[in-house]
Amino acid sequence: MSWLEDKLTPCRSEPQPLWADLYCLLTLATLAVTLPWWQGSHLQTMVWLADQATSPYLPPALAMLLAMRRGAIDMSVWAVAAVGGLAAAVALNTGWSGWSAVGVGIAAGAGIGAFNGLLAVVLRRPVPAITLVVGLLIVLAAWQFGSGREVLVNEEAMEAIQSSQYDSEGLRRLLVSGCFLAVLAGLLNRVLPADHPRRGRWDLLVILSVSGALSACGGVAWVLSHAQAPLPTRVIGDLRVAVAAVLAGGLFLRGPGRSLVCVALLPAAIVVTTAWRQSFFPFLVGGYWAHMLVLLGVVGISQIAVRRVVRGRGAEIGAALAVWFIMCLMGLGLTASAGALRATAATTQSATGVSSAEPRSLKALRVGAMAACTAAAVLLGRAMRRRKDQARG
Repeated sequence: MSWLEDKLTPCRSEPQPLWADLYCLLTLATLAVTLPWWQGSHLQTMVWLADQATSPYLPPALAMLLAMRRGAIDMSVWAVAAVGGLAAAVALNTGWSGWSAVGVGIAAGAGIGAFNGLLAVVLRRPVPAITLVVGLLIVLAAWQFGSGREVLVNEEAMEAIQSSQYDSEGLRRLLVSGCFLAVLAGLLNRVLPADHPRRGRWDLLVILSVSGALSACGGVAWVLSHAQAPLPTRVIGDLRVAVAAVLAGGLFLRGPGRSLVCVALLPAAIVVTTAWRQSFFPFLVGGYWAHMLVLLGVVGISQIAVRRVVRGRGAEIGAALAVWFIMCLMGLGLTASAGALRATAATTQSATGVSSAEPRSLKALRVGAMAACTAAAVLLGRAMRRRKDQARG
């Protein structure tokens, strides 16, 4: 019986893997150019970029990405991140030092990840189902035993961190950067079985243990930035984590050494995903989730189409061109709507002192661009499916 993880593990080499690498870079560059990066002065923009590249979302995205590289979809990264933050917050409130609280949070996440891996190996069931159940149990436990929506950290504990060698923000940046460098070192030295899965399934235990520890690091980083740990109220949280992992090529790039490329691209993917999310008002139905799902669908379908082109199927070149049309449409729609929104808001606020509602023309442009982007992605998916059925026939 073949496992889902064996089918999803992107370890087979492509005939021309360099083209896939360049496509990932080109996708990130296209989105980066079309999105409104201006955040005030150049210094403010650079600070914002550095802040997003070392945000608390990077370690859970690393966890999701590493699991993808072994063919596993870890659905518990959001709940485990909350558990790591709660453990660190409790440790700080009881008088532990900052580094000790970090260690407690990481240990809690690694323990849950090891439990996920042990269940996956012993029960021989798909990792997405196991981790989803574990995440649900964590949420139910938080509802049962938690009070309120977050656990606040005492001011004395935060002041103790501020008076140490690193302040809370510096400690957060150091923690997130350390996680990133540790994963790079593990991949360079082939300690992590991502591109080279060993025989048996015990490497799932290693990957999911590391995934749990990285997810918990994200929760600890959130505590250091906000002086509070939110309770896990949803099994699936902010979709930036999953979208950034896919955008960095987590399910797309294949062959030895490609996990290293994915991890190297992940900070840029986090920044681009965050900027994309902030470029629009939330949808009336679905909110920010709808934005992330649209981006996930467009990126996923485009990667599938380009993979078919890379494999030498010349008939799919038209699909690749359609993908670029979708991306250009998305970029133009985002740039136009965000720029018009920014100009309208600035003009209205300077004239009246209060912000006004979104103009109808801007709303039509925004909704029309997103609808066209979604429709084009759906049509492309159907066309590819039809060609696949014809090839089988």
